[in-house]
Amino acid sequence: IIGIDPDTERILHDMGVSRYAEIAHWTSSDIERVERALNRPGRVGLDNWVEQARVLARYAGGTEAGRPVQPAEAIAEPREAA
Repeated sequence: IIGIDPDTERILHDMGVSRYAEIAHWTSSDIERVERALNRPGRVGLDNWVEQARVLARYAGGTEAGRPVQPAEAIAEPREAA
């Protein structure tokens, strides 16, 4: 997700966030809580994390409840269907 650097990733992981699907379903109160933890008001909306997560969640596992992946894995060349 654009805007999530290694430090941000650690903070999110410490908050229990490890899947794109979790971010894809964030409510406004979830976003406020995360932005407070990051000390970066407006950050989630600025980079549109929720929409990015929705796309990546579908790519990662076919649904928004897909498996956890590393960011580099999500942007790798798509594999051809078997």
